[in-house]
Amino acid sequence: MLKGPDLAAAQLAFIEERLRELGLSANAASLKASDGRSRDKIRTLTRGNPAKLETLRELAPVLQVPLATLLAIGADDTAPPPANRAEIPIRYLVSLAMTEQTPDKFEVTGKATPAPVFGGSPAQCFGARILDKSAAAFGYKPGAVVIVRALADAALSLGDRVLVRHRLPETDETIEVLIGTLGLSATGDLIATTGLSLPSAIEIQSVVAESEGFAERGRVYRPRSKKVDYRPRPEDPAEILGVIEKATTPRRSGRRDK
Repeated sequence: MLKGPDLAAAQLAFIEERLRELGLSANAASLKASDGRSRDKIRTLTRGNPAKLETLRELAPVLQVPLATLLAIGADDTAPPPANRAEIPIRYLVSLAMTEQTPDKFEVTGKATPAPVFGGSPAQCFGARILDKSAAAFGYKPGAVVIVRALADAALSLGDRVLVRHRLPETDETIEVLIGTLGLSATGDLIATTGLSLPSAIEIQSVVAESEGFAERGRVYRPRSKKVDYRPRPEDPAEILGVIEKATTPRRSGRRDK
């Protein structure tokens, strides 16, 4: 069992990995865990002082892991895996349309990749391999595999990072598969912002509002909450495949299923 500075180092390594996966800084996580009272919840670990029970209890919901997982760090001289590790099948290839990296098929039956899965059953997750630089704005490099939670097991909110299939509604043919941030356009259409120059955003679903018994297009829709009640429609130009949960890191040489 690890103690003292060794335990602090193991806790810090685990927490830093989880912060990278969540896109949080240590300061932001500390402030969130303490309701804005302290920036030192994580910084104290860098001084060789293990986190106390109360600190771990406050950090657990911010890190989105069970408290038991944090308490188990160092119990067997190693840090535990961050969550249930499971074989996740690769189902999609992420790429822009009409580039050198564009695959013949975007939907694949690929090799499984062992990956930590947070917040639910691994059976509801799948992998998507990034082939080009289309996801660079989100810090994902070519060769990385993003773990995606399927919509059946994921509630959608504005601001979520999602995997989107851009398609031809007439034939359902896939044009490209990209990663974007879920949001609304100026006219209230549901979109995914890619961080690219083209396409800067993908329209997923247009908003049709009812007014005086007639359906009108173009009314601005302002939701009262960030929750999104999404139901795919045959005429939609794009489809949300799931919510991005994490990403593996590609090897420096070659591709891998981590």
